[in-house]
Amino acid sequence: MFKEWISDLKKFLLNKNMIIAFFLLLVIGFTFGYNFTTILDKESQSKQIDIKNDKQNIENVRKNKEDGSNISVNSINEGKDIIKSNTQIIFEREYIKSEYIDKEIEKPSKDILGMNESEIKNYYHDWNIINFDSEELVLRKVIDSYSPNNYKIGVAKKDNVDYIAVYCFNKEGEEFIDYISQTPISMLSKEEQGKFIRGMIFSDIDEVYRMLENYDL
Repeated sequence: MFKEWISDLKKFLLNKNMIIAFFLLLVIGFTFGYNFTTILDKESQSKQIDIKNDKQNIENVRKNKEDGSNISVNSINEGKDIIKSNTQIIFEREYIKSEYIDKEIEKPSKDILGMNESEIKNYYHDWNIINFDSEELVLRKVIDSYSPNNYKIGVAKKDNVDYIAVYCFNKEGEEFIDYISQTPISMLSKEEQGKFIRGMIFSDIDEVYRMLENYDL
């Protein structure tokens, strides 16, 4: 009997130890799983915070670049002359043969508002800039011809016949026929024909009329 009791006690203790070991393993497993999950959650939260911070940093860098660009542009334009709505635009045409300078004053068009000197130079590439500031832009063009204030009496061909004619000049110094008479230069002497072929320049329309009257025109 005693041996049987000892045998039963050993079995009981063995079973009890196994139960205790099982519970210990269960507790250890639960603790490990809880701690592991907590670590993963913290790492996930940390990554999310890092991503959020990275996005914020990128946004800040972008804003700083934009602000820096604006500051740079503003600093470049600040204090420099540009074309404004109240800027006077003065066009000067210097006619070499007339020894005369014609001036026209205009308001700036919408196309050139805000332009600086370099941009104006490219825009009016046929003109020379004499003066540039926000109050006044002076442009000059040199024309090797006569001004619109001049007239020329010369020769124009009509039906293959040369007639005495009157020419005018446009702003660009280009001449155009204003009047063709009914008098062919063949009716004049060779000397007189030479005068008309070379052309005679006048600065007054009354002088033109008097000259034509001399030839009964």
